[in-house]
Amino acid sequence: MNRALLEAQLSELPIVQYEFFKTDVLDFSERIRVVCKTECPRYGKSWACPPAVGTVDECRARCM
Repeated sequence: MNRALLEAQLSELPIVQYEFFKTDVLDFSERIRVVCKTECPRYGKSWACPPAVGTVDECRARCM
C-alpha cells in the first residue's frame, strides 16, 4: 500500500478522522452483528454493513 497516495486520496473526501492500524486488532464477532440487527435502522439497507458484507468468517478472510 502506498500510504502517501492513500492519504492524498483521503484528503479529498469529507472524512474528519481516520486511523491506520494492524488488522490483528479487529474484533470479528457475531455479537457485533446482533447489535447491528437489533439497534441499527440501516441494518439490511447498506452494502457496507451486515448482512450484505457476508459472514463473520468471510469478513475476517477479506480483512486479513
